Amino acid sequence: MSTILANGLSVDAPGSSPASYALSRVLGFGIRLLTGWKAAAPEAPLSRKAEADAVREWAWTFARTDRSFSDDLFAAADRHELARH
Repeated sequence: MSTILANGLSVDAPGSSPASYALSRVLGFGIRLLTGWKAAAPEAPLSRKAEADAVREWAWTFARTDRSFSDDLFAAADRHELARH
């Protein structure tokens, strides 16, 4: 990608050349190879009960300041946990 300045000159954005992309890929691979670093495995999805419990914990933070919003969150957690999907 390049940027055209007001005086008509064109300036390439840093890292926009194919060579810099290839170099960054090679350096990244080298660092991972030398350090043994790997991307983290994706976490297992939460169960409906675990998701609902997390929303209930969050709802308690609003119980004192915004009771109606807190009640809505509790109701949503109940609906989510009981849904058969």
